[in-house]
Amino acid sequence: MAAGGGHKGIGNGNRGRPYGLMLVLAFGAALLGVMVLHKFREKRIFNLLIKEKDRELMSLHLILQVPPSPPPLSCMRVYLVFLSA
Repeated sequence: MAAGGGHKGIGNGNRGRPYGLMLVLAFGAALLGVMVLHKFREKRIFNLLIKEKDRELMSLHLILQVPPSPPPLSCMRVYLVFLSA
């Protein structure tokens, strides 16, 4: 009986090794998947920020293209008085 019990322990050790390897591979695959998803999410957020900054830049560009507004009429009277004197 003691020999049978020892034989059972040896077989159990060999059988546990492939399960450990499969467990390590499963954790590795899960970790790799999480890293890939994180990179995709990071890239998407970065692209959204780039688009927002691009819109702000285009808006500023349009604002700078508008010709300056004429001076108020009260200033025009001062210039006319100065020129007529």
